[in-house]
Amino acid sequence: MGQALKIQAKSFWESLKSSMSRMYVTKWKGFHIDEMCAATCVFEGTAEEVANEERRLYALAENYKGIVGGEENGKYGYRLTFAIAYLRDLGMEYGVLGESFETSVPWDKVLNLCRNVKELLKRQEKALGVQYPVLSSCR
Repeated sequence: MGQALKIQAKSFWESLKSSMSRMYVTKWKGFHIDEMCAATCVFEGTAEEVANEERRLYALAENYKGIVGGEENGKYGYRLTFAIAYLRDLGMEYGVLGESFETSVPWDKVLNLCRNVKELLKRQEKALGVQYPVLSSCR
């Protein structure tokens, strides 16, 4: 969704930078666009606390062959979380109800969590007499 909502580059140089960044991530670092994931992190605290947390997180990412996307991408991701709420509101104007759930579980529990949430939604859909099937997905 983030890529779909990105604003078109304003200049040749912005477009070139975006293309080079994509090439770096996919060709040089070897990430596959359809398999990679991203995390938006917000650091809070004193300047010293933030610096320590950044250093620790970036070292952890490096240990697992991750890369840091930079502050601007982080700000964009953070703004995107608010845009999702507005998309939900827009959908409601057309009779579409949507919601997102966020949680944190260990990787080995993700598939069970997704399966259980989808099953619960189906049971609730039936119990409440929802007229149309509920579409749910996990990302």
